[in-house]
Amino acid sequence: MKNTSRRRFGKQLGLALGALPVFSLTAANVEGKKKRKSDGDSPINVGGGGGKRARNLTPPSSEIYFEHNDYILEGDTYDKNELLELFKVSVGRPNHWTNYPAGPNSRVEIDYLLSTVTKRIIINEGGNMGVTFPQGDFPYDVGDKKHKSDRAEITRLWVNGVERPLPTNGHFEIVAHTRFKPKTKRGRKLEPGDSPINVGGGGGKVINRKKVTPFADIDFSDGDYPGRDGVYESSILQLKYVLVNGVRLANVDKNTPVLIIYRRGVGGGSVAINQSDKMGVRFNHQHFSGSRGHHHGQNTEILQIKVGPREPEDIPAGSNGKREIEVHTEFKT
Repeated sequence: MKNTSRRRFGKQLGLALGALPVFSLTAANVEGKKKRKSDGDSPINVGGGGGKRARNLTPPSSEIYFEHNDYILEGDTYDKNELLELFKVSVGRPNHWTNYPAGPNSRVEIDYLLSTVTKRIIINEGGNMGVTFPQGDFPYDVGDKKHKSDRAEITRLWVNGVERPLPTNGHFEIVAHTRFKPKTKRGRKLEPGDSPINVGGGGGKVINRKKVTPFADIDFSDGDYPGRDGVYESSILQLKYVLVNGVRLANVDKNTPVLIIYRRGVGGGSVAINQSDKMGVRFNHQHFSGSRGHHHGQNTEILQIKVGPREPEDIPAGSNGKREIEVHTEFKT
């Protein structure tokens, strides 16, 4: 059997993978995308009418709207954004706001009357920033990008268990404001927008006369990178820098693709990061089992890293016998 060096193996595999198609957004999808606010405010708005209503609202009428790219739907709940936390609730209309303090664990409850039945909208349930409401009561209007009901009337509001008054002289909004949540990783405080993708593992070593099976892990926040079956990407993050065994690589920017090459048994594969206009990670999910942002590859050994147009480079084992890559991010500009 012909012996293939790591460097040659990496080159061959990198070239082969480079021929694979990648997903991309069309120009039409990119155009018109709102720029992300730098302070992390991605508000959830609940609008309604009381007393004298605006001409474009036929009483009773209410609507719920927010940036759908920032929240993931599961059942009747849009949440799963681990980057954001609640910090303030505003009630009123432009130039006529009343602000109520709220914290990351504050629960916001909004009652509405539908025919003769009182139902509830919940924001930030269990400290998970998002909104829960019966999807059937507020059908989604694709044109306006709002969930609308021409039969529901907002009647009461509670912020952190305290009932707050609602305006009675026209259309009003209840706005749950957010900010970036402070995050830590491995005991280190992260900058706003930094949601690292970590790829690391140990090679086969002999311990107590027994050879340890090599392994590799892929770790990331599943709330920041939605996806499935080995493709997990974010529309609001971009690459900032890359660390290999704690050493920062030079000449890396937001457009730099990163390929981590590994050997698995007699074959192999790669973990691709930042391969399209969406920051994220792609890998063979049959090689890495797991879920919730932790994926484990047994009998898998990390060998090389290919950054941008450079040739694949061997990754030396660190002092702990492991090879570790950290890909750090920031909010997209």
